[in-house]
Amino acid sequence: MSVEQLGYKATIKKPTGHDCDVTSTYTATYGMHWGVYLATADLNVFKNNKLVGRAEYRAPRADLSKHGRVSGKIDKLVKELLPI
Repeated sequence: MSVEQLGYKATIKKPTGHDCDVTSTYTATYGMHWGVYLATADLNVFKNNKLVGRAEYRAPRADLSKHGRVSGKIDKLVKELLPI
Protein backbone atom coordinates (compact mmCIF):
# COMPACT_ATOMS: atom_id res chain seq x y z
CA MET A 1 0.00 0.00 0.00
CA SER A 2 1.42 3.32 -0.98
CA VAL A 3 1.32 6.51 1.02
CA GLU A 4 -0.97 8.02 -1.63
CA GLN A 5 -3.46 5.16 -1.21
CA LEU A 6 -3.83 6.23 2.42
CA GLY A 7 -4.76 9.75 1.30
CA TYR A 8 -1.39 11.46 1.81
CA LYS A 9 0.37 13.52 -0.85
CA ALA A 10 3.98 12.46 -1.42
CA THR A 11 6.78 14.00 -3.42
CA ILE A 12 10.20 12.46 -3.93
CA LYS A 13 12.93 15.06 -3.55
CA LYS A 14 16.69 14.95 -3.50
CA PRO A 15 18.17 15.87 -0.11
CA THR A 16 19.34 19.32 -1.17
CA GLY A 17 17.73 21.43 1.52
CA HIS A 18 14.98 21.78 4.04
CA ASP A 19 12.12 22.99 1.88
CA CYS A 20 9.60 20.52 3.36
CA ASP A 21 8.21 20.61 6.90
CA VAL A 22 7.53 16.87 6.88
CA THR A 23 10.01 14.39 5.39
CA SER A 24 10.51 10.65 5.54
CA THR A 25 13.26 8.13 4.98
CA TYR A 26 13.18 4.46 4.04
CA THR A 27 16.09 2.09 4.47
CA ALA A 28 16.11 -1.66 3.78
CA THR A 29 18.63 -4.46 3.81
CA TYR A 30 18.37 -7.89 2.27
CA GLY A 31 19.73 -11.21 3.41
CA MET A 32 20.47 -14.47 1.66
CA HIS A 33 19.41 -17.77 3.20
CA TRP A 34 17.70 -20.22 0.87
CA GLY A 35 17.05 -17.21 -1.34
CA VAL A 36 17.01 -13.45 -0.98
CA TYR A 37 14.70 -12.02 1.69
CA LEU A 38 13.96 -8.69 3.35
CA ALA A 39 16.16 -8.64 6.46
CA THR A 40 15.40 -5.16 7.84
CA ALA A 41 13.33 -2.13 6.93
CA ASP A 42 13.14 1.25 8.67
CA LEU A 43 10.63 3.98 7.89
CA ASN A 44 11.07 7.31 9.65
CA VAL A 45 8.98 10.50 9.54
CA PHE A 46 10.41 13.86 10.55
CA LYS A 47 8.65 17.15 11.14
CA ASN A 48 10.94 20.18 11.13
CA ASN A 49 13.90 17.77 11.34
CA LYS A 50 12.55 16.12 14.52
CA LEU A 51 11.69 12.41 14.49
CA VAL A 52 7.93 12.10 14.98
CA GLY A 53 7.27 8.55 13.79
CA ARG A 54 9.06 5.29 13.17
CA ALA A 55 8.15 1.80 11.97
CA GLU A 56 10.61 -1.03 11.62
CA TYR A 57 10.76 -4.62 10.42
CA ARG A 58 13.29 -7.24 11.47
CA ALA A 59 13.14 -10.66 9.84
CA PRO A 60 12.72 -13.55 12.26
CA ARG A 61 15.96 -15.52 12.52
CA ALA A 62 14.97 -19.15 12.08
CA ASP A 63 11.53 -18.75 10.55
CA LEU A 64 10.59 -19.39 6.94
CA SER A 65 8.02 -16.56 7.11
CA LYS A 66 10.89 -14.15 6.42
CA HIS A 67 10.71 -15.33 2.80
CA GLY A 68 7.91 -14.18 0.57
CA ARG A 69 6.60 -10.96 -0.85
CA VAL A 70 8.25 -7.80 0.40
CA SER A 71 5.27 -5.58 -0.46
CA GLY A 72 3.07 -7.10 2.26
CA LYS A 73 5.72 -6.47 4.90
CA ILE A 74 6.19 -2.86 3.79
CA ASP A 75 2.42 -2.31 3.58
CA LYS A 76 2.13 -3.23 7.26
CA LEU A 77 4.85 -0.72 8.16
CA VAL A 78 3.22 2.08 6.17
CA LYS A 79 -0.15 1.42 7.82
CA GLU A 80 1.50 1.36 11.26
CA LEU A 81 3.33 4.60 10.61
CA LEU A 82 0.55 6.49 8.83
CA PRO A 83 -2.80 5.33 10.20
CA ILE A 84 -5.91 6.43 8.35
